[in-house]
Amino acid sequence: MISDSEIDAILLSKIDSRWRKGAYVVGQCMLEIDIEQRRGLQDLYFLGRVAKLVARGKVEYQGDLADLRRCEVRLTSME
Repeated sequence: MISDSEIDAILLSKIDSRWRKGAYVVGQCMLEIDIEQRRGLQDLYFLGRVAKLVARGKVEYQGDLADLRRCEVRLTSME
């Protein structure tokens, strides 16, 4: 089973300075992880990991973070 820190690293590799749909980021992450390693983990689990990245200040969002299709994420800008 893949660890949360490994999932977070993959998620961060899919997020850049441009706004991207949460569904795109989560989908790309899930595609990169072998199906056996993510057995039992659904898309909402991955969205929860994105929310943790937001809480830690690594990622910012706009829209509804509880809905994959209604949120967008990007790396936190360092202004």
